Amino acid sequence: MQKWEYLQIHVESSKARLIVSVYENKVDDKKEFDDVTGLMRYLNTLGAEGWEMVNADKNEYGFQNYFFKRPIE
Repeated sequence: MQKWEYLQIHVESSKARLIVSVYENKVDDKKEFDDVTGLMRYLNTLGAEGWEMVNADKNEYGFQNYFFKRPIE
């Protein structure tokens, strides 16, 4: 049976900067990007590492959550 590991990214906009909190195995790693292009490069890096986005959502405050999974080998 295939086993998976999961990753959640929470994106918040603050004065033209994107603040990204990465939650993997309960570790909170904050990253900041000047624009969406930096965030997209980061998301492409995750894809190259085998992470697949399985869901994304947005709430009334504009925050976005991205959920990823990848197989455990």
